[in-house]
Amino acid sequence: MAELKAFENNAAALRSLRAGAVEPRAGFYARVMNRIDETRAKASIWSAFLEPAFARRIVYASVALVLLLGTYLVSSGFNETAIQQSQQPTLAVTQQQDERTADAGFENGSVTQQRDAVLVNLASYQE
Repeated sequence: MAELKAFENNAAALRSLRAGAVEPRAGFYARVMNRIDETRAKASIWSAFLEPAFARRIVYASVALVLLLGTYLVSSGFNETAIQQSQQPTLAVTQQQDERTADAGFENGSVTQQRDAVLVNLASYQE
């Protein structure tokens, strides 16, 4: 009987030491559910662009590229006349070559002359 009394006293002492029921702060469950939803959501390729560190790297790389291209254009003697000349294709076939291929005849000429005649026809074609 003494042992039973000791057990009851121990149980009462443990109950008195137990802390009261702890309740989580307001919004705890909502925050947990939001985190679960965020981890389950698939990350798209476009979400990488929203990261501030990645966007900063893209800006730095773009600035470096612009500086390199600008340096190249300045050092290579950039001028507009060279660009305009490169945009207008020139025909490397002279008038003498046109007459020679026309005189040689398409049917009777060699394979080289026939190829030249076809090239001249293609190069001088205009709509």
